[in-house]
Amino acid sequence: MLKKKYVLSEQALNVLKRPEAKPLLMLFFDIRDRRTINSYLANNVPNSPLMNIHVKEIVQILAPYVPEKSIFRRMTAEEEETLNQPQKTTENEQDGENN
Repeated sequence: MLKKKYVLSEQALNVLKRPEAKPLLMLFFDIRDRRTINSYLANNVPNSPLMNIHVKEIVQILAPYVPEKSIFRRMTAEEEETLNQPQKTTENEQDGENN
């Protein structure tokens, strides 16, 4: 049986990308650099720091119109497949490793 993997929905990600959300996320994660939050938001995978039940509360505070059931969504089979594939390195990265 396959385990269901959940990620943030596009609607929730859009709420978290708003300028007023970043200070709340920085405070929650105890981070001082906004770039770290930007990398968290760009990396929407099942085991990311954003997959925390308390992030749902931040979304609900900033956007009470977003239904609770719409904050997380199940990953599609295609997303899971690309997540499980090994990352391809470019020729430049390979050259750097050989030097």
